Amino acid sequence: MAIRPLSLPYESSPGRFGQDGDPRLINVYAEKRGTAERAAKQQWSHYAAPGLRAWSTVAGQVGCRGLFAVDAARMIGVIGQRIISFDAFGSQTDLGGMLGSSGVFFARNLKSPNAQIVIVGDSQNKVIEGSTLASITDPDLPPAHSCDFLNRYVLFFHSSGRFSYSDINAADSIAALSFYLAEGKPDGLVRGKVFGNQVWLFGEESVEIWGLTENVDNPFRRLEGTYIDLGCIAPHSVVQIGNRMAWIANDFTVRIAAGYETEVISTHQVSAAIAALVDKTTIEANVVTVRGHQFLRLNSSAWTWVLNLTQGYGLWHEETSIGLTRRRSSFGARFAGKYITGDTQSGALWSWDADHGVDGDSALICRVVTAPQHVYPGEVEFNALYVDGIAGSGLNTPSNAVTLDPVMMVRDSDDGGSSWSNEIQLPIGRQGQTKTRTVAHQLGTSGEDGRQFEFRWDAAANKAIVSAAVDAEAVAP
Repeated sequence: MAIRPLSLPYESSPGRFGQDGDPRLINVYAEKRGTAERAAKQQWSHYAAPGLRAWSTVAGQVGCRGLFAVDAARMIGVIGQRIISFDAFGSQTDLGGMLGSSGVFFARNLKSPNAQIVIVGDSQNKVIEGSTLASITDPDLPPAHSCDFLNRYVLFFHSSGRFSYSDINAADSIAALSFYLAEGKPDGLVRGKVFGNQVWLFGEESVEIWGLTENVDNPFRRLEGTYIDLGCIAPHSVVQIGNRMAWIANDFTVRIAAGYETEVISTHQVSAAIAALVDKTTIEANVVTVRGHQFLRLNSSAWTWVLNLTQGYGLWHEETSIGLTRRRSSFGARFAGKYITGDTQSGALWSWDADHGVDGDSALICRVVTAPQHVYPGEVEFNALYVDGIAGSGLNTPSNAVTLDPVMMVRDSDDGGSSWSNEIQLPIGRQGQTKTRTVAHQLGTSGEDGRQFEFRWDAAANKAIVSAAVDAEAVAP
């Protein structure tokens, strides 16, 4: 008998060809518990991704196009083709329509007594004042693709490379000469974003940075020595993370800037997923903090990749919803003490909740796929597999079989995940049965490429895996 720890992955790192290994974390993230000397039980635990708790629903609409927290009591969202005002309890006021289906951008000024909220997207410039929605009809303002606010001015950004600025605290009034041109490279503008007291202008191949002057007739100027020779391919990927800016660059990497120097924070697998997309412009990013973990979330039509920023820049995992290849959430805003997100499948809005093991109105299924366990070129005989989960996690709810008598599904593959064995169900333990041992016996012998194990469970029934081990012995080639 030779029991040894089974190495669980810290991140999703699918191989290119299958036989080079395919460790995955799907709807699961790794949390470092401490050093070998100071860890509670193990250095790492694997926890279910936060669930989506129902918060509000906009009837008759599908898809979230953007959310913006105006203040502590009001949030504006574009859900489907309606502009909705939400209070802190999710109650709604329909303000009017917004044609199109693309993501939108927001800005808020300091006009008194009612601040103006600007929404731009799909060649429309809209403004909300109080509860009144209107189109901005100033002939000196071309249609903008993004907007922001700085020092009493609403800024409008245009694909031509121009950015316009409003009159002071008058978002719907733009003078004929109130604009500048990003001229470092003739690559137009993909997105403009305010960062501190600076305006970052993202082109297709470059980033220019502008700052404020003390001249009200000429309020902005280009800052010398701040040019970044990298562009942006996805306008909604630009996010501020603390005192840094992050975005998807035109070389398909995810970059983060410290000052005016950038660092790659994407893995090869994330960059490959970005490069494989047909329409990269639709990728959107948002930042969510749950239970002390700050997550950078990247959503596309084909996938969701999530970076656990609390553990540094290396640990990415994947997330999916049932029936989709991505997580159903989209966009987000911190509002009323919660992180609110929209939905791609309905008019629902959700709040992220680490204690809610449900994906909206569907199950949240967690998967951990190990790297191949091998002694190449020999084979491995597996006598037993042990999984140290959260035993006794069942609930006293007889009507719900998933949570009453929870199980973990286990299967294995000897060909890099090309084919899998039949699943076996291992009990986790009913409520109070904390000494339940999750174990499988007589698992046979692997080939020379080794064996991968997959653990799958419903987050409503089990919240974590602490460790795993195998009783195994090498077989000479």
